[in-house]
Amino acid sequence: MKLLKFGAVAFIVLTTLAGARCGGGATSANTPAITDVAVSVGIKYTNEPETVLETVASSSRIIYVSAEVTNPTKSTEVKVAWYKLPNQPIATETFSGKRGSSGNQLDFDYKRTTSWLASQVERPGLSWTIGEYRVEVYLDGQSAKTVFFNVVSDSDADKLTASKAIQSVLFSDAIDDNNQLVDSARTTFARSTPTLYIQVKLGAVPAGTSVEAGVRYVKTGLSINTFTAVATGNDTLLFPLPLERFGRLWSDKLWPIGSFQVITKINGVIGKTSTFLIEDQPRV
Repeated sequence: MKLLKFGAVAFIVLTTLAGARCGGGATSANTPAITDVAVSVGIKYTNEPETVLETVASSSRIIYVSAEVTNPTKSTEVKVAWYKLPNQPIATETFSGKRGSSGNQLDFDYKRTTSWLASQVERPGLSWTIGEYRVEVYLDGQSAKTVFFNVVSDSDADKLTASKAIQSVLFSDAIDDNNQLVDSARTTFARSTPTLYIQVKLGAVPAGTSVEAGVRYVKTGLSINTFTAVATGNDTLLFPLPLERFGRLWSDKLWPIGSFQVITKINGVIGKTSTFLIEDQPRV
């Protein structure tokens, strides 16, 4: 973990995104199967999803459903059927496994033991209809996998992304030699605490993501400081609030009694709000 200095740019952890994904159990050897299905708005050259999603912004141009086909044969056929719930058909696509010979790069390849296909549906107008969607994947005429996803407004999608990106906001009045919080379960501190530490742990965020942590005194609304960082490394953020610097905001040079609010933002969108408390005789 890096201890961040004021005005410095921090580097933060990137972890794996979780989303709408339908994985399979064990399959018999050499038996054709659909072993994984995922929703995304971008695919790799292999037709695997770039980022697995459960929620899609209404302005997304294309929505993909990628399906992993294992042990296909020359006659293996996969059909993907899209529905807007409760049961409104949207589109149906059929894949024959002839990616190499047909020139359809979104098809799977029956000559490979494991291969991906990608079914795609383009936005029907200016935006997708908000609501829940279902996609059925059939293997040789038999239902193999079902996956669900939600379409929400762009603003709601941003809020969901931000809320998932901030895994936790923790506080302490001490750190160890590895810049790890000591007793991170505490939320109340004394007025004379030399330094308060704020730890922001992120989940999965793309490199270049802007992160903010603003601190304010709730009673008066006074903004104490706003820390900024850019997601591009493998660190959890640690922000120090030394009394030597910020105590000057009050006449007695001590933290004032009351609540302090920490508002974290991802690309300007609030992800999580947490508070700590200053008391004359703090609880431990």
